[in-house]
Amino acid sequence: MNYDKLKEFRFWDTIDGEITKSRYEGTRRDSLYPSEASAVSIDPKTGRAKIYGGCLRSSWYRLMKVEKSDPPQAKSMYIFEFGRYIENMITDFCKKAGIYNNSSVKFWDKVSSVSGEIDIVLDLPSRDGIIHVECKSTYAGVSGSEYNGYNGLFDHYKGRGQYRKLVKGKPKEANLLQLAIYLYTHMDDENLVGGKLIYLLRDNFMRTEFDVIVKQEADGRHHIYVNGEREERFCVESIYERFATLRNKVVSDLKELQSGKPFSELIPIEKDFDLVYTDEKAKELYEDGELSKTKYEKHINREDYAGDWNCSYCDYKRYCQYDQLQAWESIKKNRRAA
Repeated sequence: MNYDKLKEFRFWDTIDGEITKSRYEGTRRDSLYPSEASAVSIDPKTGRAKIYGGCLRSSWYRLMKVEKSDPPQAKSMYIFEFGRYIENMITDFCKKAGIYNNSSVKFWDKVSSVSGEIDIVLDLPSRDGIIHVECKSTYAGVSGSEYNGYNGLFDHYKGRGQYRKLVKGKPKEANLLQLAIYLYTHMDDENLVGGKLIYLLRDNFMRTEFDVIVKQEADGRHHIYVNGEREERFCVESIYERFATLRNKVVSDLKELQSGKPFSELIPIEKDFDLVYTDEKAKELYEDGELSKTKYEKHINREDYAGDWNCSYCDYKRYCQYDQLQAWESIKKNRRAA
């Protein structure tokens, strides 16, 4: 045996390189993706607008074919592959259970220019209808426990004594918006009875599901129902209004480029999230109960910054949040020097 040769070969370096390797993807249709869907709602308590789902600026960069400043690293790719493995595993069990109809069903809505892929289509055991299933694998993580319903997905109790109350589990808004698009796009299918948004936690294998339907009501809008209760913060039209804003901006900017305007002179669409909150915004979120006291104090004392998680995983954050990144790096250097 030769230990010197053995130690020279680093297994995970090799696999990390393979999983993050850039691959030729060919030409793809410039469509809007359900996974990037978003909606705006006005918080009745604070009167402030809140955005659920994806960021328009991130989608703008993609549609304008801007090279990623922060392509996915190995960890993100392992998470993606693990999710795909779980989806395939669930699909296989659906086949064994005799309820499988189809999977990875692609569609394109030409009118709205939205294209997507339905994870699984199931036949009801009674064979009198089909269900769209969206599979999600996530994890409880260090902040998730039975006391907060594993980050809100499961029913849990909040408060103590006479203030103790049951809080019903809710799906993640971004996932709900995505499934709502699938259901809305296929509303004319008389066999479609609704959708299932299913979750499997990777770290403890707890499972839950949410029943989702889309229904047009007297106001003419298509409302989303989860487990029989209407979602009041947004509806399907909320999603498509945001898509229209993005599409109009992209079309306008492409015309500017065709007329000879340099790309560097284009102004990106407004960003929806912040990698680093301003002190004013951090205070607002803390007062609204959306930012913990610990995180708020660390942010104010410059021990650690608070910001939207969306930006941490964004492929374009160094274009969008460059000033915030530079400012925070300067703060960290000054603290070390002190």
